[in-house]
Amino acid sequence: YRVLFLVLAVSLLGNWYAASYTTSQLVYPAFFLLYEVASELLLIHCAVYINQNLVQTQAKRLTPIILAGHQIGVICGGVMLAAASPFLGVKNMMLMWILLLFLSYLIIIYWHAKKGVSPYFRAGRKGSSNLKQSVTQLSQGMRLMKTSRLLRMSSFSMFFMVVMVYVLAYSVNVIYTRQFETEESLSAFFGILTAITGILALLIQLLFTNRLIRDMGIKRVNYIFPFTSIFSYTLLLFSFSLPAAIIGSFNKETIMPAFAKPVRNIFNASLPAQLQGRAQAISVILVIPLGLACAGIFLLLVQNIENIRNMLVVGLSCAVLFLIFNSEMNQAYAQEILSNLKKRLFVPDKQLNNLLHDNQKDVIKDIEQGMMNDDDDISIVYARVLSKSAPERAAKLIPMRLKNASNTVKDQMIKILQSVKTVDIGNSIKDEIGTGDPHLDATIFKALFQARDLREKHRVQTLLNEQHPRLKAAGIYGALHYPVPDLFDEAIEEWINLLNSEQPETYLSAVELLLPEFKALYLQQPLRHTVQSKLGRLLQHDNIQCNKLALEILSTWPAGQYDNIENLILALTDSNDWNIRNACISASHLLQDKERSNILSDFLEDPHPNVRSTAIKMLASSQTDDIAYIQRKIVNTQAGSPR
Repeated sequence: YRVLFLVLAVSLLGNWYAASYTTSQLVYPAFFLLYEVASELLLIHCAVYINQNLVQTQAKRLTPIILAGHQIGVICGGVMLAAASPFLGVKNMMLMWILLLFLSYLIIIYWHAKKGVSPYFRAGRKGSSNLKQSVTQLSQGMRLMKTSRLLRMSSFSMFFMVVMVYVLAYSVNVIYTRQFETEESLSAFFGILTAITGILALLIQLLFTNRLIRDMGIKRVNYIFPFTSIFSYTLLLFSFSLPAAIIGSFNKETIMPAFAKPVRNIFNASLPAQLQGRAQAISVILVIPLGLACAGIFLLLVQNIENIRNMLVVGLSCAVLFLIFNSEMNQAYAQEILSNLKKRLFVPDKQLNNLLHDNQKDVIKDIEQGMMNDDDDISIVYARVLSKSAPERAAKLIPMRLKNASNTVKDQMIKILQSVKTVDIGNSIKDEIGTGDPHLDATIFKALFQARDLREKHRVQTLLNEQHPRLKAAGIYGALHYPVPDLFDEAIEEWINLLNSEQPETYLSAVELLLPEFKALYLQQPLRHTVQSKLGRLLQHDNIQCNKLALEILSTWPAGQYDNIENLILALTDSNDWNIRNACISASHLLQDKERSNILSDFLEDPHPNVRSTAIKMLASSQTDDIAYIQRKIVNTQAGSPR
């Protein structure tokens, strides 16, 4: 963002200077090109920024709010344009854009100076070429098009939509420039039009879009924008006038963001999670630029055509083709979901141990093939199953799968490999050191240290001196786990330093070291006070993953040895996330008896079955005769509801 904002601001300043002090005919075409490129880049990177700073559950909840902020920005921008352009002049509105960019720049700088790098950010592979990564993603997306009918139909639909929208935009702009003779009057009109269409889009998004998708279904809502586009072109064919142009603008600026974009996002979500980025890359890198190029070339060729309706006929034809391919998308949608469901594997735990004994070698072979699948999610699911059903095969295949895996998949696979007790993990993963990011290296070192690989013991001192918090945490783990007596005091000191950090990516790596094997250390000074302070902070954090991590640690904390923790735990018992409520039960032994009994009784009525199950087990576990206790609870105290 910093690079984008800086380059854009400098380009705008140069454009403003050229518009103010030169007579070049290229000033406004250059400005229009700058606007189009900037709009695409900023919106695309907005999605990337959201994904790198929020976990998936947060993104689903907060993205609509962020996009609503975008729509409000459109409205405010329209009002500002209408109000300011008659006084400042059209050229000087570029300076307003530069000012807004500067404010955005300051907001992002301030946020990250205060919060640091997001703990969810994962850098690309070390030493890998950005161009090579892009080409790889694109080629994977092209291969996906061969197997996914939904993606093929969606790509054709997107292409004709782009051509149709830009021909429509050009047509209505022809009417506007004929109607308004001065720059100021045209700018003021555009400002008012942008504000009104933006307000309408926001109201429709808030009041109607979700209801229509729920009541009519995603497939029917997918027809709304094609039909309104056909109507807009038909109206322009019969009346090439200002009212028809305003209806065309309403279609492009209100109906498209209110219906077309949300629907396309839902269709994209039906693809496997790991393939959605590659599918988006196809749209952004190939389909949209190809559509823009075709629309641009066509509009250049029709400049000298006197009858403007010939151009509208082509736009109308694209709108009809857009409708046809949306219909094809609807048919492919259910097939895509079924296809992805077939790739999901569920084998009950009780069956896993019997697979080999029952001579089901074909099942194991299928699981092995699934584990070597290029799709990351599918591969990890199969690897977990294989590690339980045939651990010796998992020990041989996982190192092979690591060779072409992403950093995130390597991280997961190494943790799965750790669960295979018979494997010499050192020989399996040591070659992966230095092939990924520091996060991956830290996972590898921890795995080697956990196995007490004596060949790697010499690395502990080096890691303690590292600046990256995860690598330093790996060194601390090694010094305490082997143990290395000479480095013991240094490790404790570094652990305290990490815990005292204000940056989440630093102190979270230290909190993850609060393992049961080190309980005797962190329950005593000098660690105890710092650990309690940090756990209390995590319990009050806005991020549910931080809450869950703290509660998991507190689940093994001795009762009566953490003062003033009750209110923090009780505050989380009302969480919307059932995992947090469930984790609160595990930490409930830290509460006073009366409070503990009350929340466990309340959790017997929890909407989620897992929470109810955990609560009843926790209540019964402290009783000599658990069955008799449950009977008394249900019958004698009349506390049993239908649940």
